[in-house]
Amino acid sequence: MGNDPRFPLPPFAGQVDQPRAAVVVSSAAVFRRDLLAATPRVFVTQWIVAANVAVFAVMVFHGGGFFEPTSQQLLRFGAGYGPLTTHGQPWRLFTEMFVHFGIIHIGMNMFVLWQGGPLIERLFGNFPYLVIYIFSGLTGSFLSLHAHPNSIAAGASGAVFGVYGALLGFLAVQRVAIPPDLLNALFKSAGLFVLYNLVFGFVLRNVIDIYAHGGGLVGGLVLGALLSRKLVRNANLLRAVVAAIISAGLVVYLCGHLRPIRFPGTDQSRLNHFIPRS
Repeated sequence: MGNDPRFPLPPFAGQVDQPRAAVVVSSAAVFRRDLLAATPRVFVTQWIVAANVAVFAVMVFHGGGFFEPTSQQLLRFGAGYGPLTTHGQPWRLFTEMFVHFGIIHIGMNMFVLWQGGPLIERLFGNFPYLVIYIFSGLTGSFLSLHAHPNSIAAGASGAVFGVYGALLGFLAVQRVAIPPDLLNALFKSAGLFVLYNLVFGFVLRNVIDIYAHGGGLVGGLVLGALLSRKLVRNANLLRAVVAAIISAGLVVYLCGHLRPIRFPGTDQSRLNHFIPRS
C-alpha cells in the first residue's frame, strides 16, 4: 500500500521529466495535506487490533489452544454456530468477528488490517470507518450463516475484506480527488489483494470461508461508495450516522427473523447441552 501506511505514495517508475515530476510531487503533497486535515488522528484500527488480540489472549489464558483451539473453546468465546446463533444467541454474528482459529489465523488478519487500515481510516474518517468495519463484517457473518449453517464461524476476515472493499468503493467515486499515479497504485494494490484472496479462497473453499469474505467485500464496497467523501473533515459524518442507524435496524430485524437451525444428529431438547458455559 506504500512506504508509509498513513501517507502512502507510489514510487516513481523509471526516469521522468522534471516538469511532470514537479506536478506529481505537488499533487501528492496537496493530497497528503488534505488527508491529514480530514482525519488528523488514526486510532480505530489500533482499537480493533487491540480488541482482537485481547480476546485471543484471554482465550489462550483460559485454556484455549494457541495454535488450534477446540470447538468448545471457540464457542465459549463467541464463535458463530448456526444452531446456537438461531436459538437465542444472534449476538454471535458480531462476536465471531473477534474470535480466531489460532495464532496464525489472527496474525494474518491483523497484519493485513494493520497494513491498510490506517490509510482507509484517514480516507473515510474515524466513525465512518468503524461503521464500515462492523457492518461489512456482519454482512459476511450473515452470508456465512446462510451458506454454512452447521459450521463454526470465526475470524475478522469478512470485516477486513469489507475495509478493502470500501477502499475500492471510495476510489471509484472519488477518483478525481486523488492524484492519478496514487489512484492507479491504490487500485492495483487493493484489487490484487481482493483478487488473490478470493481465488485462494475458492481453491481452499473447504478451509477458508469464501462466503464471509465475499459478503464482507460486497458490504464494504456498498458502504464505501455511500460514505466516500471529499477530503474535508466530517464531510460524511451525517451519512455515516444514518448508515449506522439503518444498518443496525436491518441487523436487528434479520436477527429477529432467523430461521431456526437444528443441531445435527440430535433432538431439539438436547440443544442446551451444547451451549457453552463460562
